[in-house]
Amino acid sequence: MVDVYPRPQAASTVTLTRDRLDTLLGFHVPDDEVESALATLGFEVARAREDFEVTAPWWRTDIAIPDDIAEEVVRIAGYDRLPATTVRGRVPPHEPAPEHDLRERVRRALAAAGLQETISYSLTTDETLRRVQPSGDLDANPPLRLRNTLSSDHEVLRTSLRHSLLETVDRNLRAGADEIAIFEAGRIYTPRRDADGPLPAEREVVTGALCGGDRDRWGTPLDRPLDFFDAKGVVDELGERLAIDFDYDPHEEHGMQAGRCARLSVGGAAVGVVGEVHPDTLEAFGVEQPVALFEVDLAALLAAMPARSGAEPVPRFPAVEQDLALVVDEDVAAGDLQTRIEQSRLVAGARVFDVYRGDQLPEGKKSIAFAIRYQALDRTLTTEDANREQGRIVNRLSRELGAEVRA
Repeated sequence: MVDVYPRPQAASTVTLTRDRLDTLLGFHVPDDEVESALATLGFEVARAREDFEVTAPWWRTDIAIPDDIAEEVVRIAGYDRLPATTVRGRVPPHEPAPEHDLRERVRRALAAAGLQETISYSLTTDETLRRVQPSGDLDANPPLRLRNTLSSDHEVLRTSLRHSLLETVDRNLRAGADEIAIFEAGRIYTPRRDADGPLPAEREVVTGALCGGDRDRWGTPLDRPLDFFDAKGVVDELGERLAIDFDYDPHEEHGMQAGRCARLSVGGAAVGVVGEVHPDTLEAFGVEQPVALFEVDLAALLAAMPARSGAEPVPRFPAVEQDLALVVDEDVAAGDLQTRIEQSRLVAGARVFDVYRGDQLPEGKKSIAFAIRYQALDRTLTTEDANREQGRIVNRLSRELGAEVRA
């Protein structure tokens, strides 16, 4: 046998005092038992008054401090001899962490909606950021750059999560994935240009991306690509789980398609964006399929959320459901119609189930069909009650938005 190890291991010697041993273990182990236990494990023990000079075997490179020796003693002496004692001292109270709690609730909600969570590096390149953000903004407020970069791909702190998701979409498409639904929750960093200090401003955001073909509830592929409305549906489900209502307003943003992008707001405060990524941006990442994307600023969302969520009693009386198809101008938003419908005192809820544009309608018109649930808290509604209320709703929508009932 030839030993070619370049640096032979030297045995380490550690001094373990009796006081330290008793303090760590909480019970007394006789001296002869300490020596016997350590000898069993290959340690050499020399007594120095009440202390132990312990030399570890050369292969035990993990032995460095007295506490390591105490662990070896109790391992042989028996963990069952450790005394059971109550906690002493003051137990610190729970300190609320609303930002952390909200992030975890959002992560669980998106995972329940069928999205897979991804984790990416906080470092990227300036060139990559310019694919998703205006160059003028980055020139005016450049991202923070590392002084000693270890890789050319990780030289600046990210100011967005969108590039990470689009890169992940591209990799998955190249690997043969036909349906992609992912999200990432993380921090983005922007340098401060004021007197707040040298550290960057950190914002916690969650960004999601949908790409590929849709599937039905049984997993059967459908001949329809995932689009804006699928991303909006994910955001709506997130709102239901957080007990908040997102408002959608037409919006234009760099890297997103005009007419297929909306600003998210809660109580009038902007908290994010949802839309379809512009083809030029997709081309910059090598993605050849449409991608729907949403982004929520968690700090802004937390500030806009109500302090308490309200509760309503469980209805005692059955509901009456009716459909209502309305013909409106192309620029009338379905959300405006739904808001006005749900303002009726007998309407428990309304949802859009169909949007039609075609030869059967005049140019510049569209048909939006709602499923409306009528319900009263004090009595059972009849069909006649629902018809009368629907007539009032139609008259109001006709006056305010020019809506007509589709024949």
